[in-house]
Amino acid sequence: MAIKTISLFFAVLAAFLLAQTISCVEENDQNGVQSDLLFIENPNTDPAVISPAQALLDSPTRNRVCNAATCQRLCRSLNFRFGRCNRNRVCVCSNS
Repeated sequence: MAIKTISLFFAVLAAFLLAQTISCVEENDQNGVQSDLLFIENPNTDPAVISPAQALLDSPTRNRVCNAATCQRLCRSLNFRFGRCNRNRVCVCSNS
């Protein structure tokens, strides 16, 4: 009887630990720990991470400056493989 109880205890413990691990992975994915794309406005002077919707806006009131070399260097420092300036002068970091 004691062996069955110990086996049952370890099975429940293993299931609990597995459930905790899965919920942590899902939470990290939802919080965007490392997404595929990152949009950075004005990487040269005052870098600010912006949303994809803001990156698509081409407003003449926005004074955006993007230098390709600075963008690439900033993206690499954030563990992205590539950095490029898009047509709206926003630095886009990506891994593909």
